[in-house]
Amino acid sequence: MIKKILFIFVIFSFCLCIMGSKKEKAEILNASLFQTSYYEGVNINKVISSKQELIDFLNIYDGFSKEELTIINDTYNDDYFLSNELVIKYVTEKSSSISYKVSGINITNEDILINIEKESLDFITCDMVGWFIFIEKDKDINYNNVVLKFN
Repeated sequence: MIKKILFIFVIFSFCLCIMGSKKEKAEILNASLFQTSYYEGVNINKVISSKQELIDFLNIYDGFSKEELTIINDTYNDDYFLSNELVIKYVTEKSSSISYKVSGINITNEDILINIEKESLDFITCDMVGWFIFIEKDKDINYNNVVLKFN
């Protein structure tokens, strides 16, 4: 009888562990948006796994402000990359008066789905702009695609 109770307890604990770990993985996803220069014809879907890869990336795409670079360098340091990665996507917009806001992040069928809301002023300017989307993820989260859904 004690062996059966112990067996049931072990199975129950294992199930809780599995359910808990999936929830934790989904909760650690985060996304940041950086408005930057317009790069014509650029399609970026890059995984950054180390500080050096991030430095190399930032040397190529230099449209970040000094404040943004400080935030990026302080946030994504060597400690960050011990257990995390950055997935970087780039999108363009026809006007800098249109901005983006991340409204949700989900994992569906091993895809990372980023819901993005467009916000615009009452007027539209005639300047092209780009947005880098930095998706923070645990290295243990496996996925096939990062899908951006604009609302």
